[in-house]
Amino acid sequence: MKKIIGAFLLIMMCSFAAFSCTKPLPDPKPVDPPVVGPDDPTPADPTSISILAIGNSFSVDAMQYLYGFLKEAGYEKIYLGNLYIGGCSLKTHEGHFAKDEKAYTYYVNESGTWTSTSSYSPITALTSREWDYVSMQQASNDSGLPDTYDPYLGTIAGMVKTKCPKAKLLWHMTWAYQANSSHSAFPNYDKDQMKMYKAIVNAVQTKVIPTKLYEHIIPCGTAVQNLRTSFIGDNITRDGYHMSYNIGRMTTAMMWARQIVGLDLSKSTYRPADQTLTDKQVEAIKDAVEKAYAKPFEVTESAFPGSPDDGGSDVIPGYDYPAYKPNTALRQMVIDAGYDLTDYKELEYKLLTYSFYNSSKSSIPESKHTGSTATNIDQFACIGIYEKKELPVGTIIACKGRGYRPEGWINLNTNNSTRPGNVTDQIVVVDNGWWGSYNYRAFNLYWEGNIHMSEAQMNSISDGFAIFVPTKEIVITEPKNTDEVLIKEGYEPGKYTKMNITLTQYAYYNSSNATMKSTLICKDNSTATNLNQFAATPIYGKSDLPDGTLIVIMSGWQYRPEGWTAMDTSNASSARPANTTKAITVVDQSWWGSWNYRAFNVAKTGNPALSDAEMNELKDKFAIYLPK
Repeated sequence: MKKIIGAFLLIMMCSFAAFSCTKPLPDPKPVDPPVVGPDDPTPADPTSISILAIGNSFSVDAMQYLYGFLKEAGYEKIYLGNLYIGGCSLKTHEGHFAKDEKAYTYYVNESGTWTSTSSYSPITALTSREWDYVSMQQASNDSGLPDTYDPYLGTIAGMVKTKCPKAKLLWHMTWAYQANSSHSAFPNYDKDQMKMYKAIVNAVQTKVIPTKLYEHIIPCGTAVQNLRTSFIGDNITRDGYHMSYNIGRMTTAMMWARQIVGLDLSKSTYRPADQTLTDKQVEAIKDAVEKAYAKPFEVTESAFPGSPDDGGSDVIPGYDYPAYKPNTALRQMVIDAGYDLTDYKELEYKLLTYSFYNSSKSSIPESKHTGSTATNIDQFACIGIYEKKELPVGTIIACKGRGYRPEGWINLNTNNSTRPGNVTDQIVVVDNGWWGSYNYRAFNLYWEGNIHMSEAQMNSISDGFAIFVPTKEIVITEPKNTDEVLIKEGYEPGKYTKMNITLTQYAYYNSSNATMKSTLICKDNSTATNLNQFAATPIYGKSDLPDGTLIVIMSGWQYRPEGWTAMDTSNASSARPANTTKAITVVDQSWWGSWNYRAFNVAKTGNPALSDAEMNELKDKFAIYLPK
C-alpha cells in the first residue's frame, strides 16, 4: 500500500514540476459545436438552404428572384448572399480574397427582400455561416476566353473549401451578349453572339469541369440562348448584356432553382410581384430552362417559335404596344400638300412610350419600362428600328404639332460619334440623301416644344406622326446643285447672292469645348481621329448673316451650326447646336438666339470618314445665300 501511495505522489510531483517549467497556458478557446456530417445522428434541416455567390452584376441578375423559386420548392429558411463587384473577374476576385480586402458590396436576402452592406470582406462572408452552396463565375468579357481562368479558378475554390469545407461549389455559366450589343468586350468574339456562346461553353468544358470541384454547372447561358429561339427572340437583355428585369431575370433565377434544388417546373406558378409576364412568356421560359437542364452545353430550339410580333413584342415589363390607329388628319395634310397617296400604305408602327434611342450610345432604347431613371424620359416616345427596304425612297414622313429625331446607324453594333438633328418639318420625303450612309433608322417623337409630357399627351403623341410607304417604286429626281435645291423648295435663286465660302478641310469647331472655345480644331493643333469627317467655314457675325439668309445643304450631307456669345468663350448653353440635314434653313432672330457668332461644320450624313475626293465635294454640298 505504501508503494502505491509513493508512486502516486511521485507522479503528481513530476507532473507539477513539468507544468511549472513551461509558459502559462492561454485561456481556453470556446469549443465549436460538433459538425453534423452524413453519419451524424442529427440530419441537416431539409427546409433550410443557404447559397453564397462570388460574382458581379450577372450574379445580381441571376439571383434577383431566386428566393421566390426556393420558397416554391418548399424551403422555409432561405439565406442568399452575393459578394458583388461590378464586372469582377476571377483574377480580381482572387486578389481581393488573398488580401481579404473590404472591396465588396454584400447583398443579403433572408426574407424575400435584398439588402446591402458596402466595404465588406470576402472571408467575413465565407465564415459568417455554414453555407450549403457557394457559386463562382467569370466576368462576362472573359467568360469565353479559357486563358483567363487559370490559375485563379483553382485558387479561389481552394480558399472557399478551406473556409467552408461542407459547402458544395457551383459554377454559374453566364450568357452571350445580345446580337447588337455595344459592350466594349463584344469584339473579343467578333461581335458574334453564337461565337461568344460557343466560346463560353468551351471554357466551361475545358477549364471548369476537368477540375471536378463543382457540384453543379448552372447553364444560364444555354437557357438564354434556347429562349432566343422562341417568339421572344433576342429581347432578353435590358442594355445588350444585362438581363431584362422581367424575362431575363426570371429565366436565370428559374435555371438556378431547377439545377440546384430540382424545382419541378411543371408545378411552378411563382412570378415576381414587381414584374409583368404573360402566360405565353412564362411557358417559353420554362421550356428554355428545362431544355438547358437536359442539354446544358448545346442550344435546343424552343417549342414556342416565331418572331416577337407573334406575341413577344411585350417583352418590356408591363408594356403592351397600343393598337395602331390610322391617322386621317395627317393623311389629309399630305394630300393637301399635293401628294397622291393612292399608291401608298400607312405604316402601322409600334410606339414605345417613355423611351428614346441614342445612336451615339447604343441601338437599344433607353426606356422607363426597363428601369431607366433618365430625367428626360417623359419627353419622348420612340419607333423603330427600320432597314432601308422598309422605308424605301419615296416614303413620306408626316409630322404636325410634334418633332422627331431620326436616329441612324451604319451598323447596329457601332455607335455614332454624333446623332442626327431634330426635325420639325411637316413633310419629309425619303430619298437616298436621307438615308446617307445609314442602313438603319429609328424615330424619337416629342411634343412640340419638347415638353415633359402628361400621361394623356404621351398616349396621344402618335396622333401627330405618320409614315406613308410607297407600294410601287418612286423615282425622285435629286437636285444637282444648291441652286436646284432652292428651286425645288420654291425659292428664286435670282433674288439671292451666293456667298463665296472658303472651307477648311479636315477641321471643325466645338463650341462646347472649354479649352478650344472658338479656335478651329485642325491638323495644326490636334491629333483627333475624327478630323477626316469634317470641313469648317469661317466664323460669321450677325451682320454677315442677316435675316432672310438661306443656309442650304444637299441631300445626304449635314452641318452643325456652332454658336458662341463672344469670341474665345465656350458655348454659353449646356449643349452644342445639333446637326441638321434640313435642305433650307432661313436665318432669323430665333435662329441666332443668344449667340452673336456662328460657324458651320460640314459633313456627310452619319459622319463617316471622308476621302479626299469627298472632301473636295463639300464646297458644292453646302451654300449660304444672302438676300439681295
